[in-house]
Amino acid sequence: MGLAHLDCSSSMYFAGVEAGMPKLPWPCSTESMHDWLLNNGWTLIGENQETATQRGDIFIWGQKGYSAGAGGHTGMFVDSENIIHCNYGYNTICQNNHDWLWEINGGPYVYYYRYTGGQPQATLPPAVVQSAQNTFERELDARQPLSKSETNSLRSDCHGGLLG
Repeated sequence: MGLAHLDCSSSMYFAGVEAGMPKLPWPCSTESMHDWLLNNGWTLIGENQETATQRGDIFIWGQKGYSAGAGGHTGMFVDSENIIHCNYGYNTICQNNHDWLWEINGGPYVYYYRYTGGQPQATLPPAVVQSAQNTFERELDARQPLSKSETNSLRSDCHGGLLG
C-alpha cells in the first residue's frame, strides 16, 4: 500500500505494525484505534483537556462514536508541541504544530495516549515480542534521532485545515 492509499488512521496503523504492534484483520480507524492502543501497552493520558505531551504520544481527534471518516483525525507527537500526520488537505504526511492545527480545525474533542509498555495481546513467540518491543521503545526514546524514510514523501511546509 503506497502513500496515495493512506489516510491518517491507516498511516498510524501501518507505522505501529512496522514498529512491532500486532496486525488486525484490517487497518484501524479513529474509532477502533482507541482499543488497539489500549490493548497493546498504551495508556490514555488525557481526554478533551490540556495535556502535557511528549514525543511518541498519539492524539485522536473526534469523540468516540462520532469520529469515523472525516469526523476524526490522528497522528503522533514528534516533540511536546509538533505532530506528524497524514492529512487530506495536503494529500501527504507532514509536520505541524498540534495546537495551531487543532484550533483552526475547530478545537475537536481530543484523546491523548502514551506508550507505557506491556506485552502486546498477540500470540507471538517471546523472542519476536521482545525484539518488537525493544525496537518500538527505541523509536519512542526522545534522545534518539528520527529514522529516515526510504521515500521522500514528508513535507514540513503543510499549513491548513480540512484534515481527514
